[in-house]
Amino acid sequence: MDVVVATEAGRSRSLADYLRREFKILRAKGLRVSLRETQPGHFRCRLQEKRFFGRRSHAGFRKAVANAAASLILSEWEALIGDELVRQASWFEPQDWDLVRGRLGIDRAHLRRWRPEIERRIAEHLEHMAMLVIEGFVRFRLRDIVEEVGGMASSLLDEYLLQQENRDFIRMLRNYARNKGGQSEAIHVIFSPSRVFRIYDERMCLLASNAEGFGVPVDDEVNHEDLLIASVVGLAPRRLVIHGQRCLPATLETLRDVFGDRVEVCTGCNLCSIWHKA
Repeated sequence: MDVVVATEAGRSRSLADYLRREFKILRAKGLRVSLRETQPGHFRCRLQEKRFFGRRSHAGFRKAVANAAASLILSEWEALIGDELVRQASWFEPQDWDLVRGRLGIDRAHLRRWRPEIERRIAEHLEHMAMLVIEGFVRFRLRDIVEEVGGMASSLLDEYLLQQENRDFIRMLRNYARNKGGQSEAIHVIFSPSRVFRIYDERMCLLASNAEGFGVPVDDEVNHEDLLIASVVGLAPRRLVIHGQRCLPATLETLRDVFGDRVEVCTGCNLCSIWHKA
């Protein structure tokens, strides 16, 4: 029984290593197998049959070849699956793949969970065909897996672009606040339990609020954050003190990104206690 497995010449050494490893296991089980590279990247795999060999030996031989091929596909997934993804998806540019492939590789569990299915499909292919071309198999027989990787890559790309937009936004706010030159010496942001906030200057004069009457719904967290950040950045204080410990974590993180060590979170004072009861 002969099977030819082919791949690009650059992957020849890796494929040979995986095939030799699998054939070593077969020889330990008493099967006579041989491997010969007929040209760079093309390997003739042979099972030398005897009379007592039957379907079970054939299945074991095909499974060994399938294991080796699956190992190559998963080890070379960045090129094999990535190139096919870029080729298939018109919206996906090569530079997009460069941005996300490292993130995909961090959690290899996503890739390992496809291995049994890849092995099964290769073994099934070898039942009917005596030749396996790795790149062609990925292109035509693993299309759904490539699409699933594409979905994961798309989500990671959206996340990356959103993070980039946030970084650009923070940089813009930071530059704006710096250019205003610290118009206010200090401002105090006081939160009530219902997340109503009020902004006061150093003389405790009310500057802004999201309470009813200021045109912003109290239960809208996005507007909470937008209004607070816009108000504080517009005031460009030299010192910003947060009272009440009710600030949304994302809002506090944004303020710290913009103002750095000028942001203080009060751990307890008269203002905190008064508004905690409000």
